[in-house]
Amino acid sequence: MQLFYALPYSDENTSNEDISALLRSYTMRNPDHIWNLIEFADNCSEWANKLLQELVCPSLNNDATQPNHVKYQGQSRFGSILTKAALPANNSALRANTFKQQGVYLIAGALGELGMALCEQLLTQFNATLILLGRRKETQCSDSLEQLKASKQGQVHYLSTDIVCEQSLEEVHKYLDEQGLQLNGILHLGTDFKEDENSWADFEHAIQVKMQGSINLDKVFSQTDLDLFVMFSSMAVFGSLNHLSYSYGNGFQNAFARTRQQQVLKGERHGQTLAINWGYWHSNDPVKSIENSFAEKKGYQLITMPDAFDLMQSLLGSEATNIGALLSQTPDKIYQNTMHLMSRRTTPIQKATYSKNIPIEITTSSDIRGAVIKIVSNVIGISAEELDLDCDLYDYGFDSISLLKTFQQLKDQLNIELQADLFKKHEHHICIY
Repeated sequence: MQLFYALPYSDENTSNEDISALLRSYTMRNPDHIWNLIEFADNCSEWANKLLQELVCPSLNNDATQPNHVKYQGQSRFGSILTKAALPANNSALRANTFKQQGVYLIAGALGELGMALCEQLLTQFNATLILLGRRKETQCSDSLEQLKASKQGQVHYLSTDIVCEQSLEEVHKYLDEQGLQLNGILHLGTDFKEDENSWADFEHAIQVKMQGSINLDKVFSQTDLDLFVMFSSMAVFGSLNHLSYSYGNGFQNAFARTRQQQVLKGERHGQTLAINWGYWHSNDPVKSIENSFAEKKGYQLITMPDAFDLMQSLLGSEATNIGALLSQTPDKIYQNTMHLMSRRTTPIQKATYSKNIPIEITTSSDIRGAVIKIVSNVIGISAEELDLDCDLYDYGFDSISLLKTFQQLKDQLNIELQADLFKKHEHHICIY
């Protein structure tokens, strides 16, 4: 089912990557529903007709896929695509305007595992002065602050601040003036979400740190002569099964980076703007380690801060405003999978009748195998293309509930009935052959 989200009066100079990321997440959650974002700039009077063409025309050409984010501007049609970027050269001349020795850097969301690793790099490599912002009181994070100060390099200032509140950031600006500290850069690592987003209030609260936080940091320090304004975004811009708010917030930061850099070029802001869509980070957190082991099975390698820090400096010497940065043992496979997330299938589907009470007709073993793969991938929540058939399904987080769902769908769709009790009484490795 092709579903279209149309913006009839889109702004020519803005991007709606936040909505695009959100819609990709919905497609990932239900692959049978293909969501597409169609924008119409310049007050396009023919938007309804062009929207109809988007539905009909792709099925009339030879292209199997089309971008799932399209923008009409005048007589031109633009599609959002993924391009491979060459690794920037490690050129000291390009890095001259990035981090500075004894520079002053404001870091939002600094005392998480990732933020701590970044702070240590800035302190040890650049003897930096760090202005760390967090919502906790200083007494609640004294251990982390003592750990940073133990390096005996640079200086560490902690301010209990909510970046969602503009007035709170104004107090930070006032503090810097009183201390005679001139900022060289801002790094936004903050994020926030609940495990269960069951209401609009949950979603709205979760997006505020990335969205309103970015806006406020930019606004309050708009006249500061910065060298850099960096936002730690994520590959979740290509869709996320777990948290819709996280995908939306990262998509917003991508769009915001592009808009802010346009202001930099006009002289209205200062500092290279960059949103980095990071892949999977190495973590000592037990919960994240489970997610990371899943990612490694898909071909990703885990990023460590020392390598990421060097890369970030090179990226700041480029003209990019948002770029994906990840490690992989199979980069071409990851690239193709990501391209798939940015596309919508347009191959015509043969007419078929379906009744929920009538099993799918299966004639060969390959038909059965394909149907089972589709059922299992839907239960797990990943695309069939990403499913490693040589892997134990328990490694994907497959559990007793997943098993029951699979058995029910096997019964409903293939008329195959299995007894769950057999799997409860014995240890089984579940694989697809």
